Amino acid sequence: MLFVSREYSSAGRASASHAGGHGFEPRCAHDKQEVPGFFTGDFALYFYVGAYTMDYGELSRAADEARESSYCIYSDFSVGAALLTRGGKVYTGCNIENASYPAGICAERTAFSKALSEGEREFTAIAIAGGRRGEGPDDAYPCGICRQFMNEFVEGEKFEVVIVHKDLSFEVHRLSELLPYSFGPKNLNK
Repeated sequence: MLFVSREYSSAGRASASHAGGHGFEPRCAHDKQEVPGFFTGDFALYFYVGAYTMDYGELSRAADEARESSYCIYSDFSVGAALLTRGGKVYTGCNIENASYPAGICAERTAFSKALSEGEREFTAIAIAGGRRGEGPDDAYPCGICRQFMNEFVEGEKFEVVIVHKDLSFEVHRLSELLPYSFGPKNLNK
């Protein structure tokens, strides 16, 4: 379930705070408003994870920071991803290119592979930040292979894909919007 929380700093801009430096802050349910669909604008978006909330601005910043580890010597296009688990952990990944191009891996699949290899199986959202190396992020949507890969492990109607803009604002889509009429495990169950 998604909730929006508006918090304004003295400058009148939306701000997000967190406890312990890890992006989570206990919140009261009464200061939340349920909102469906697409999100963007001058507010902080929180996703409830058990007893905690995750600020999508913080998740977006984690994705942008993950770009710093990108190995993108061929395309010069660095991508970072930050994957949020249902339990509140965040796994980051970056794109890793290879001279044999198909052997490279995208940031989204790197983050998922790290989480899956640690035993995680329940995911709620992923933030993606990508752009020319040394520049701010520039609306990098997941490629088709990554959309299909994510679809294997999440429920597309619930899983959120956070696209990070140049100014670190963001927009949120459900995976089912980005991969309509998907093929996945449900098609193979008898």
